[in-house]
Amino acid sequence: MIKHLSRHQIVRYDALLDHCRKHGARVDYLFTPAVSLLYLLGLVEYLPKADAFEWNRKVVA
Repeated sequence: MIKHLSRHQIVRYDALLDHCRKHGARVDYLFTPAVSLLYLLGLVEYLPKADAFEWNRKVVA
């Protein structure tokens, strides 16, 4: 998920979920907590109008 986001910078929610489903059969129950963790760590921003995630390269340590 991180590799895909970092390569594409902005990824729609459904496109990211589809990408993760291609790499694992039981992704549905882990997808939301994983995205939430990335958001809390400041690695992604949610864009509500686009229903997409934007990779945030500026991480404060």
